[in-house]
Amino acid sequence: MTGPLISVIIPIYNAEKYLRHAVDSVINQTYSNLEIILINDNSSDSSLSICESYNDSRIKIISNTHSLGAAGARNKALDIFTGEYVAFVDADDYVHPEFIEQLYKALVDDNADISCCSFIRTFKNSDDFAFPSSEVKNKTIMSGIDAALNMVDYKSMFYVVFWNKLYKKCIWDTLRLPTGKRAEDFYTSYSFLSQASKVVVIDSALYYYYQQKKSVMHVFDDFSIYMEEALDGFEIFLDEHISDQDKHKKYSDLALIFRCDTVVEDYWKACKKKDKARVDETRARALVLINEMEKRLIPLRIKFKLFSSSQLLYKIGRLLIDIKESVDITLKKDYAGTIFTPSSSQDS
Repeated sequence: MTGPLISVIIPIYNAEKYLRHAVDSVINQTYSNLEIILINDNSSDSSLSICESYNDSRIKIISNTHSLGAAGARNKALDIFTGEYVAFVDADDYVHPEFIEQLYKALVDDNADISCCSFIRTFKNSDDFAFPSSEVKNKTIMSGIDAALNMVDYKSMFYVVFWNKLYKKCIWDTLRLPTGKRAEDFYTSYSFLSQASKVVVIDSALYYYYQQKKSVMHVFDDFSIYMEEALDGFEIFLDEHISDQDKHKKYSDLALIFRCDTVVEDYWKACKKKDKARVDETRARALVLINEMEKRLIPLRIKFKLFSSSQLLYKIGRLLIDIKESVDITLKKDYAGTIFTPSSSQDS
C-alpha cells in the first residue's frame, strides 16, 4: 500500500542488541511511502554503524555529537520530519508489518487526527515471533479530550505512550517534549491527545513492546517524583477542560489512585535498595494518599489494603510478582504477552 509520505522516528541510544529488529520491522512495512528517521543520540556502542549499514533511500540518519536524551532526540526529529503523518518506534521494540497501513487506514476512514492500536508485551525478539493476523474487529472513536483523560485510567499506558499511534503532522506543529525528565510521555500525553478533534482506536495489536530486565521501566528509580509533577499538570488540565462535577471527580480520583500507585512502587524499589530514608519517605507519603482515598470513599485496591495493613505482606506479594517476571523473561514465557485495549470506551 502507498499514499502520502509518513515519517517514522526511531530514537537510538546504545541499542545495538535490538536495533536491527526495530529498523527491519519498519523497512518491511506493507505501507511503503516512508521517511525513516534514525536519531543516534551519541551512542557509545555500534548503533551508528548499524544505522549506516542500511542501503535504503528512505532512511535519514541524524547523529548527535552529545546525548540529548530520548525527548531531545525525538524533538530534533520533529523539527525536520517532512511527512504528512508521523509515528514513533522505540529502538528496542518492533512493529507488525501492517502497523502503518492499519493505523493510516483507521485515521483516514474516520477522519481522525490520531489513530491508536493495541500493543503486546513480548519476551521474544522479532526473529522468534510469528506475526498474527492484523484484522481489525472493533474500533473506538472518541474526542481528543476524552482520550487525554484516559491517561490516569488503570490501563493508561495505552494512551500515554507515543509509540502505538499515528499522528497528523498538525498535532506536533507547536508541541515538543520536555527535556531533562524521565517518562516524558506522562508530561505530554494529555497535551498531544487533547489537540486532536477525534481519536480512533483499533483493537488490532500491531506494536511489540519488548521486555528486558534493563529497560527504563524496570530500573526506573523515584518514578513518583516525576509523576507528582506530571499529575499536577494533569489536574490543571482537568480544571481547565472539565466543568461537569461528576466527570471531574471521576478523573481526579483516578489521578489520586495513579499517584499513590507510583509512590507504593517507589517504596518497593527503595526496599530492594535498602534505602531506609527513601523507604520511610515513600511509606509515609503512600499512607497519606491512601488515607485521602478513604476520605473520598474510593474503593481501595488489594495492593493498597495490604500496604496499609501490613508492609510485610505487601512486600511478600511484590516479591512474588518480581520472581514471576524474572522467570517469564528468562524462559521467554508468555509468548504473546498481554494485549492492552482501552477500558473505558464503547466499541463502535
